[in-house]
Amino acid sequence: MPTSAALTIWIASSQLDLPMTEAVTRAASEILGPSVTVQTATYPDASPELVRPPAEGERSVRIAWESSDFAAAHLTLCRTARDCFERSVAFRSDDPELERGHTVGFLATAVFIESAASQPLPSPPKDRPTPAAPATATRIAARQGSVSAAATMAAPGAGTSMGARLDADYAVLDTLRIGVGLEGRFGEMSEAQATSRIVSGGATLGWVAARPTRALWLGVQLGLGVYDLSLTHLSNDDPAPDRKHRVLFGGDLSGQLALDINEFSALFLEPGVEVLSGRTDIEVDGQVVATWPVAIPILRLGLRAAF
Repeated sequence: MPTSAALTIWIASSQLDLPMTEAVTRAASEILGPSVTVQTATYPDASPELVRPPAEGERSVRIAWESSDFAAAHLTLCRTARDCFERSVAFRSDDPELERGHTVGFLATAVFIESAASQPLPSPPKDRPTPAAPATATRIAARQGSVSAAATMAAPGAGTSMGARLDADYAVLDTLRIGVGLEGRFGEMSEAQATSRIVSGGATLGWVAARPTRALWLGVQLGLGVYDLSLTHLSNDDPAPDRKHRVLFGGDLSGQLALDINEFSALFLEPGVEVLSGRTDIEVDGQVVATWPVAIPILRLGLRAAF
């Protein structure tokens, strides 16, 4: 038995007082014995992501029944915040509810097995029913890195442009990510008979502020870097294009709305604002006809992949 001396069983708040929940706790206590304290805690029915990670000296199991008739249960078992694995079990329609609770309690004790992938569980007591489908275990790897690609647009005004962005980042904490990004956009300025190109590269800092559901999450991202702005003007009376080039420092601040497609990927939408260290006047025949703005709204839509 590992040194952990406490097991917290997390259950939806609406199911706390059910006899089945008591059966889960009682079965886990009987199997683990007096050396391990088994306790029950609740999470809001619609927000299982609010379950806290295990504290030092504690292991935890989150139980999610997949239907109102308790036909199947999904267990997330955690030794630490980044050391979790999953089990699931299905029952026959004639299995008594209390026996279903006993079986789930038995499966919950797997969190105390040092190597869930290599050590089989001990056989359950003979007087308890065998589930219709065998329990399966899948290790959840901590996915700390990600790459993303997005279409990006800036508007309105002279800085209106469209392009693409690539990002790579790494989770230094569960809610904090650092990374690098590269973006390029192109546009047309009819008032100056010019085309624009702006390329940027720099560092990013992202923070996950909330997870309203298991798949949906909200956050903010700050980017700081160097911007290369290039403008090209060509008219009928010019023998060659007139180009203007400028390097600026700047950054962007954006909100993040992401929806997980699966364990590995997510769609995201990022509205925000881009700010440069100065404005750029565009002159034609000695007259200022347009100005590249210091600040301009931006919008990105893309796909993120975790690894």
